Amino acid sequence: MLTRFKDHPEDSRPAAAGRLADAAPARHPSRGLSPRLALYVGAEILKVFGLIFLILEVIHGSVMTIQAVREYGFDPVLLFPIFWRIFAYSLYHSLPIALLLATGLVYGRLLADREVAAMKCFGISHLEMLLAPAGLGAAMAVAAFFVNHHLVPEIHNARRNLGTIILDQLQYLGEGWDKSFQLGDKLVLEIERYRNRKLYGIFIFANGPKDFGLDSPKSSYPIIAYAEEGEVKSKEQDGKSLVSLDLKELYLIYNHKLLNPKEKQDFFNRGYSSHLIWPIPIKGKDRVIKSMPRRMLVDEIDKRRQALVDLERQSEVSEAARRAARRDYLESKTEYHRRLTYASICFTFPVTAALIALLLNSTNRLLPFFIGATVCCSVFFPLEMQGNKLSTAYGAAWFYEQLGNAGLLAISALLYLWLEFLQLRFSGKRARRKPRRGVAHGP
Repeated sequence: MLTRFKDHPEDSRPAAAGRLADAAPARHPSRGLSPRLALYVGAEILKVFGLIFLILEVIHGSVMTIQAVREYGFDPVLLFPIFWRIFAYSLYHSLPIALLLATGLVYGRLLADREVAAMKCFGISHLEMLLAPAGLGAAMAVAAFFVNHHLVPEIHNARRNLGTIILDQLQYLGEGWDKSFQLGDKLVLEIERYRNRKLYGIFIFANGPKDFGLDSPKSSYPIIAYAEEGEVKSKEQDGKSLVSLDLKELYLIYNHKLLNPKEKQDFFNRGYSSHLIWPIPIKGKDRVIKSMPRRMLVDEIDKRRQALVDLERQSEVSEAARRAARRDYLESKTEYHRRLTYASICFTFPVTAALIALLLNSTNRLLPFFIGATVCCSVFFPLEMQGNKLSTAYGAAWFYEQLGNAGLLAISALLYLWLEFLQLRFSGKRARRKPRRGVAHGP
């Protein structure tokens, strides 16, 4: 440039600048997507996501532990072997909620630190700004699909049978004095002294013979048993662990009508046994559709559909039986698509939260966090619950169960179009802006 002005001293600097502008009009250079930008934003989201996810899991796990301690009377130390089941049960909603909150916080910080403004100055489009939450949400949705279909059902089944699982821990009591356990709703076990599997001074209180494990349905009188010593024994049967107490020097106090229900006299008897193996009468519960893994749930859906078809072919079957069979079939289908819905929100939640933050464009760090969480939760959960009811009543679970995600996708599309409209409008205003006085724009 300096050489040119020396060769042509008659040219003025504004005129030369004007000719250069005419020769090569300014335009934005074409470029591809920036993977570094997506990795940077994604790493920030992952860091915040890890912290929020840990907080949610600790809160939920603590609540579940307190509930188990109050219901069964076990010390929290005995729950350590099953803590992973307690904390993993809430994964199906902890993953999307943590990702939603993390996206709102990260984009709030990027806006407050003017990093989003810097990205726009370098020509970064809104689509590129959404790559990180969209990619991270898609990967998390795949993980949530596995969790919802395989891990959570097994944990749900274990939670339903928490009493039998805790009974397995009786053999790991350690050594101590005065321990009391609430086994179920109507059975109490008190131990004066214990040393690993060996128990001494055992009191058993049952509300009735059925609670004690006796077959006497006509009697509901309480039973009290005392054994001088005993030992915890367990064995595997049909894939389940059965726990029993090997009691010695057992004294049983029961009502006289337990053996003679027709007897008019009402008094208590005391029985004695030098040795008795007492299986603790806490039976495991069968699986429901929420506790069935994917393969088992698909088989259950086929089974219920076939049962419904068979009932439809029989003319003598009542209408109430047909409605019940149809309701069972639709409930199983709804459960299958509900798991898909809760896996999909791992994608829709962060994308919607990011678009809300970009539209707000506020320097307040927490505003996108609160607005994004409020909008996403208030849109998704009411629509999902209403869709659950509709799919259970009318079928078409693939459509009704996705109403919540459809609502979020519609909001995301409107927000994205509005952002693009604002950007085009702002660019048009800059193009029509009058030049300042004293600045040359060509000859």
